[in-house]
Amino acid sequence: MFKKTRRKLTLLYTGLFFCLLLVFTTIVVTASSWLFLSQLKQEVQLLAHEEMEEQKAVYRIKDAFIEDEDQNDYLTAGLFHCVVDNDGNIMLDGMPEKLRQPVLEAIHHWREPAETTILIKSGLEKDETVFFLLTAEPIVDEAKSLGIVYFGKDITSYYVLYRWILIGLAVTLVLFLFLALGIGYLLAGRAMIPVVQSFIRQREFTADASHELRTPISILLASTDVIRSDKGTTLSPLAHQVLEDMREEIRKMAKLISDLLIIARGDNDALVVQRTGFDLRLVAEQVIRTLEPLAQDKRLNLCLISPSSFCIEADEVRISQLLFILLDNAVKYTPAGGNVSLTLEKDEVRRGIRIIVADNGIGIAPEEQQKIFDRFYRSDKARSRDLGGAGLGLAIATQIVSSHNGEVSVDSKVGKGTVFTVFLPVFTNDNILINRESDR
Repeated sequence: MFKKTRRKLTLLYTGLFFCLLLVFTTIVVTASSWLFLSQLKQEVQLLAHEEMEEQKAVYRIKDAFIEDEDQNDYLTAGLFHCVVDNDGNIMLDGMPEKLRQPVLEAIHHWREPAETTILIKSGLEKDETVFFLLTAEPIVDEAKSLGIVYFGKDITSYYVLYRWILIGLAVTLVLFLFLALGIGYLLAGRAMIPVVQSFIRQREFTADASHELRTPISILLASTDVIRSDKGTTLSPLAHQVLEDMREEIRKMAKLISDLLIIARGDNDALVVQRTGFDLRLVAEQVIRTLEPLAQDKRLNLCLISPSSFCIEADEVRISQLLFILLDNAVKYTPAGGNVSLTLEKDEVRRGIRIIVADNGIGIAPEEQQKIFDRFYRSDKARSRDLGGAGLGLAIATQIVSSHNGEVSVDSKVGKGTVFTVFLPVFTNDNILINRESDR
């Protein structure tokens, strides 16, 4: 139980830590990449403006555009530019050969140049991809348009570096995830220490108190029996009724103490399962005979659906207790004139057996169907108390099923009835389920 809780806490701590780390990393990477790209755009725009001013000044003097003296420096730094006249003719070409076609295509689709910078991704031959920034600035001299300066920067190397940074961050996040799992497991263990200690003290108290109370309860019950059987004792009707009430309450207390002992042993992994071969049908018939008087008082139809022989290997005492708990609940919560059935059948697919207890009683609300297996939980506390329930029956049934590595589930609709289904992987020593009719 605590291992499962510790795993849940570990996953919770790890999930929170990893989500915070992921959000922080995403914000940092996004902000830094945006700032870096903005800085590159400003650089390109500034150089484009300088180129435009230079070409405009040269055009005034020579009535033509000329090549820059720093052209080679531009290409070395990944910078390039070209000048296009008003007719779309390239008057000055300072573009690298690799980027010529992508840049010309971008210029062709750039209908209305403005003071802005765009990021262009283009695929080349041999599955090569290039990234470059491109800006356009009109050359205007005294309200006369002379052409357009297109200025760009090849930032493919930056994107390659950026991709490797992301890969490194992803690997780092994975490493941090494993680190967070380890730290989360340690933190969950420390958080569970006071809970485990408190639970152990509570469990020990429950087991010790239940064990110590068994003797005085047994003496009280025996004493009431002695008084009832003493022929020389004359009791008034009132005293006789009080004695019977005392005996009934002592009997209930004895059952509660016995249930608490079973719960405590289950918590301490001391619920020993003694597997023996037996006929499950015979055990079921015995349990039904025990509950038959209660069923007859309520005019219930209590039936068994099973092969004539159903031989399995399990703990006969615990399985009998399991059947009694499920059938007793069904009988108690089924109105007069209802039906309660116990079905025993094999599960060929999962190689085990199914025990199905169905009734057409009051049913269980959907929000309570998982809570009913908790200790001391009663959906209708007043009604359960009147019926003598302490809310431990289904908790004990769950422990019995778990001790056999089985599963228990419930399907219920309010006002229509409830179906409890138990699956037990019950096999013989040679791992073959025995479910056959009597040998002939």
